[in-house]
Amino acid sequence: MIVLGVLAFAVVILTIPIGRAPIWEPNNARWMLLARDMVERGHWLVPEIRGAPNEGLYKPQLFEWAIAVASLPPGHVTELTAVLPSLVSAIIGVAGVFAIGRQLWNVQAGALAALILTTTSNYFVFAQQSLADVMMTASMVWALDFLLRARDGSSFGSLLGFYACIGMAMLCKGPPGLSALAAAAVATGVEGGRFGAEKVAAGRRGARARIDRGMRLPRIGALLAALAVIVSLTASHVPAVRAESAWVLWEHAYEVFVDGNKNQQRRTVSWKRVTVMAARTDCDDRRMREARAEFDLLTGKGIGATLTGSEVGFDQRNTRFKRGYRSFECWPDTVDPMRAKGK
Repeated sequence: MIVLGVLAFAVVILTIPIGRAPIWEPNNARWMLLARDMVERGHWLVPEIRGAPNEGLYKPQLFEWAIAVASLPPGHVTELTAVLPSLVSAIIGVAGVFAIGRQLWNVQAGALAALILTTTSNYFVFAQQSLADVMMTASMVWALDFLLRARDGSSFGSLLGFYACIGMAMLCKGPPGLSALAAAAVATGVEGGRFGAEKVAAGRRGARARIDRGMRLPRIGALLAALAVIVSLTASHVPAVRAESAWVLWEHAYEVFVDGNKNQQRRTVSWKRVTVMAARTDCDDRRMREARAEFDLLTGKGIGATLTGSEVGFDQRNTRFKRGYRSFECWPDTVDPMRAKGK
């Protein structure tokens, strides 16, 4: 009854705002657009964004598949179906924390840990985002649960479950999913060295020496601390790398006309943030592809357009600004191009 009450509380708390927030952040929108291409065009293996197939290869596709499957009943991707996999993963993660707490201590400890996780602000926020982070986290939590079961002498299936969860974590976001495997290796080594590793791999209880109860909490603490440290280092390393090398692709829309003195007058219409990339070379490649896609879209509609590098010019009507432009530009993420005077 306790576990049902905890899960019911998590469902109520986490589902209250689901689907109400608009998808505007580029990373969130990217997952949504890839899933939409799967549903609408059937590109389940290599989805595309605006005709660019490489967009579907930057990260594994488990989360995209989950969004696409959730979107099959309505026939299209919505704000609700885009975040539904994150919500379900968040609830599964709460159940995993409960299972670990019950296994290490008792039912009350598991329930308290699950309630704390449910009411943690960051966990609540990410459960409402169309991002793969919560799905990866839930997979890593259950990997730890299966590791504990294998250590305590459960069947060989616990070991298979551990590696299956590691595989799911990698299918969500790639190499970061290996953090749980690294944490398991460290914790196993701290608990019993090579013998501890053999003990987990075998899933047997008989070969293990009797442990003094007074030593159980420190050893459990070592396992949990290892996971926390490695995951924290991974989480802190990724933003640091992005802070040093991230590039933002912007779409700069502006208009021009030639006055009576044959001087060109220019007016900025908007700056639109398209996406963020780690390397300048990737951003340069993307801006050329975006410009080509925009040019093809305009000419396909019968609009006179020109393509010069990553800048698209096109004819306009019903305005003194007879020519419009969309320039795709790469800027460091530390620079706001709307305020910068020069590139």
